[in-house]
Amino acid sequence: MASAPVFGYVDMAAIARVAGVPAIGSDDDFADLDDARRKAWIDGMRRIQAGPPEVIGYPGGIGRRTATSVDALGINWFDIGAAMTFWQPPGTVTVLAGAPGFADPATVGAALTARGFAERQLDGFAVWHRLDDNAMALGQKDDLAEGDFLLGKLPRASRVAVKDGIVVHTSNWPALGVVAATDAGKAAASPAALLSAAILRGVGADTGAVLLQATAFMLRDIGSAEDPGAFFSQFVTSPSFDLDALRKAIDPGSPGPRLPLYPLAFLADMQDGDDQLAVIALPYPDREAADEAAIVLAARLLAWSPGEGTAPLVDQVRGRIEKRVVERDDIAGATFATFIAALAAGEEERKAVSALAGTTGGAIAIVAVRYPAAGPDDPAQAGAVFRTWMAGIYRRAFTPLAAP
Repeated sequence: MASAPVFGYVDMAAIARVAGVPAIGSDDDFADLDDARRKAWIDGMRRIQAGPPEVIGYPGGIGRRTATSVDALGINWFDIGAAMTFWQPPGTVTVLAGAPGFADPATVGAALTARGFAERQLDGFAVWHRLDDNAMALGQKDDLAEGDFLLGKLPRASRVAVKDGIVVHTSNWPALGVVAATDAGKAAASPAALLSAAILRGVGADTGAVLLQATAFMLRDIGSAEDPGAFFSQFVTSPSFDLDALRKAIDPGSPGPRLPLYPLAFLADMQDGDDQLAVIALPYPDREAADEAAIVLAARLLAWSPGEGTAPLVDQVRGRIEKRVVERDDIAGATFATFIAALAAGEEERKAVSALAGTTGGAIAIVAVRYPAAGPDDPAQAGAVFRTWMAGIYRRAFTPLAAP
């Protein structure tokens, strides 16, 4: 079974800058590039391994479509700076960001109204919508759909929400409502989102490198040989929390090279001057567990090979392992809450998260592969470690994160 990420994020503008490829203004400009410049741009952007697949794949159809993204959505694909996708029950959410003024509401509204979308307002967003929640209309004719990188060619439910600098897309109102309410400060972000943000702040401050793309996976989807719920279900049903017992469940201190349990793994592709950094960060409620995790994970990454009989990946890319532990006060509570939220929902989750409010401390185990940047003669080296890790994860073959 394929693993499902908590989120996927890509800074396309940063990847283009690192690759040294020219800025492109429109579909026509891209189509007019000579072969050498087009190949350089494609090679540079091939580094992308995270983010919304439909959005990332849009340039591949330029020159073969009769409709562009401007025709279909009123959005110039080449104006997108960054893109993210994440799961918000009962569906996925896509978020696009650009410079101030990105996604002019009048232009978006004109394009979508012409395709049968209606308009409404929601918590500061102008929203254009079509069809009932999650519905599909296979017989509906839409000549502009091929230029729609949010929907694709199949007519289905859509909510396109626009606010200065960002566009949010979902296929149902409940998911969009949660996003809009969170943006307006009317609802709290999910524990996994808060934890991911805390890890990102810790990794960014520690490495000082430029974040190009990132993703996160829950332990159950990436590194658990058995259901971690067996360890934590007792804490969901308990009327009160024994934090010492919860810490012991995460890291019981058994001997041997074992990886303490973590709620989610954060993976990032970063650039640090002339070096690339592929980073894995694991959150823990205390320094001791994070120290143990950093040692175990570093040793595993040093030895891990993506294929039987091949050299370790670190050696293949002429890299080296770096490890460190960063202590932060915003990690412990979010770590506990994310464990609990993975097992419970509704009132049980709210009670558990509330009981953990005010829990401070924690640490992040950060292990990175540092390796040379790609050159013109080896474009495949761009993001090679992050790309290989992702392929291993989706094959369920990335063993360094196995726990317990």
